[in-house]
Amino acid sequence: MLLLLPSAAAADAQVYLEDMSCTGIGAEGEGLTKSVELALTLVNKDNGSVLSRQTVTTSAEGGFKTRLTANLNQVLGVRLVVATPEGGRLVFTEHVMRDGHAMCSLPAGGALPYTGSPDRAPVVLGLAAVLVALGSVLVAAFAYRGRRVLTR
Repeated sequence: MLLLLPSAAAADAQVYLEDMSCTGIGAEGEGLTKSVELALTLVNKDNGSVLSRQTVTTSAEGGFKTRLTANLNQVLGVRLVVATPEGGRLVFTEHVMRDGHAMCSLPAGGALPYTGSPDRAPVVLGLAAVLVALGSVLVAAFAYRGRRVLTR
């Protein structure tokens, strides 16, 4: 029988997730071994797929702070695993959203709801130019008509 006990550093270690957005999540750790390299893996809790991997080096105080770049569109839960570069798991943390309330809920195409897709920009700019020109013509026409009525 093999009994594995966590080290003192692992017992005091804490890892936090913060500042979630559609493009990533912040991660912070403290109470870890000082000045060592750690492997961070962000996993989708629903299907187990790896969303992001990153290597960090802890500070002289045994902490780290970083931002993991990941597509969190329609993700309901994540797990951050902190491990040694060799793969020995040290600590993990999880964040789960309420059912049906994903961290980021962009439409299927991934475009933002009000700005639209970047490839539609020429069409939107053309429409804006036409509307400005039409507005200018209307203002000029009514201004001329107003001057003509006043002079009679």
